[in-house]
Amino acid sequence: NMPIRHFDIFLAERRLIQTSAVTLLKDQKVGIDASYWLRKILPKEPTVVALGGFPLGLRTAIERELANFKKHRIHPVFVFQGLNMVRKDKPFSNPDNRPNRREAGWEAYGNGRLDQALSTWASSGGVQQSDMITYIMEILTENEVEFIRAPYSQWAQLSYMHTHPRHIVNRVLGGSEMLIWDVDSVMIGIDFQKGNYTWLSKKTVLSDLGLSDEQFLDVCILAGFDYCPTFPPLNNNMIGFTFKGTYDLVKQHKTGFNAVQAYGDDPSVVKTHYIDTFCRTRCAVKYHLVYTDEGELRPLHPERAPSDIHEIIGYRLPDEIYFYLLSGLIGPQVINCLESGVLIENAPLCNGDTEEYRIFLQQLLNIRTQTLSLLSQPMHKFYQSRKVVTVFWFDPNEEHIMHHHPDHCHTEANVSHGPNSNASALNTVWENTKAWNLTPEFLEEQKVIQKTSRVDVRFCLKAVEDPAQATKTVGVSNKVCGERETRHS
Repeated sequence: NMPIRHFDIFLAERRLIQTSAVTLLKDQKVGIDASYWLRKILPKEPTVVALGGFPLGLRTAIERELANFKKHRIHPVFVFQGLNMVRKDKPFSNPDNRPNRREAGWEAYGNGRLDQALSTWASSGGVQQSDMITYIMEILTENEVEFIRAPYSQWAQLSYMHTHPRHIVNRVLGGSEMLIWDVDSVMIGIDFQKGNYTWLSKKTVLSDLGLSDEQFLDVCILAGFDYCPTFPPLNNNMIGFTFKGTYDLVKQHKTGFNAVQAYGDDPSVVKTHYIDTFCRTRCAVKYHLVYTDEGELRPLHPERAPSDIHEIIGYRLPDEIYFYLLSGLIGPQVINCLESGVLIENAPLCNGDTEEYRIFLQQLLNIRTQTLSLLSQPMHKFYQSRKVVTVFWFDPNEEHIMHHHPDHCHTEANVSHGPNSNASALNTVWENTKAWNLTPEFLEEQKVIQKTSRVDVRFCLKAVEDPAQATKTVGVSNKVCGERETRHS
């Protein structure tokens, strides 16, 4: 995630970061932005780029921090990022320099310049945090630590949990960007060795800036963060970008919208469609979708939320899918593909320059298409017929269609494994499993027979090892997930 540009520098310069003793957190429930927390605690291992795999100190670092929480009687609740919001930009529209930097690192290593190689690798990306989440959730489960995956933004979910009348969490630990949401304070760091934590008070920050809540949101959007690039004219002045320059712009024009309208004819604003981007980002923050304590998906401030929020955040999915995400049963990748209509294949850490690797990716599309079919076939017809394509980094202008519906045309040509063929799969997995139907009664019966309340892979295998029991799991279900409309109400 990209923090609010230069905001942390501004906070440090204005001495707005406060420090308190860890003992004040005793018996408190702390909601934690899992992504931010992991970036803070994981050791820097530039060789991971060269070796691949997870950081060697991953489990040790996590369990050490969990032990510290337990020692200080702090109850963490980790909130992971959920689905991506709808993006309007074209895949690979922005250049990716990481493969070139990785190659430069190997060249330096080959010439014996180890320090240069390590520093180059350190700035060339690494294993994506999203690839580690399942393993991290396993560690949290083993240590009996609470976690959920948000439906979309973990920031919005933490904001809801913190401001809820029942105080689902007492404090929030995350980046300074949490202040653009409805929180009165945010912890930005915790140092168990020193016995203190650092935090920001929203009231103090707003008072120092002389801004209203709404103006502060506008300043942060124009500065640029994960949802929105920096307002282009702010990059074009002689002294370069500063957070104070953004603040001065909003103070001058009273609101962010007035500011972007004043530059409406600027070529950089027109080219980037920035006025639309600004409005969409503002709406995404004000009315983001969260899980409520009643188990429903609702926008923040539902009484004022626009009816077309699905155009900004994403189309409505069946409640079952949001529940599976919440509990960590499924990951967001395949759902993101269905929502966005595109699977983006970036270059791997080895840069994927060999023909064999690229053929492998083409063959992998058959499995991915079957996975997509398993997800989409029990859903609303909108999703069953949705066009989904794959775009590769080495050929960003060619779309490989993923034929995930049984009625899609299948030919010998488009199931071949050549590098230019369309991706396709025959959906045999869906056709063979669509009659599989587990009833609650069967599950309860098996829990008694197996003397366990835990339903896992072992439980499922034992449940069907007896042919007589297995026949009870076959029966066509007439239920279609998500027959409701695809808009958020």
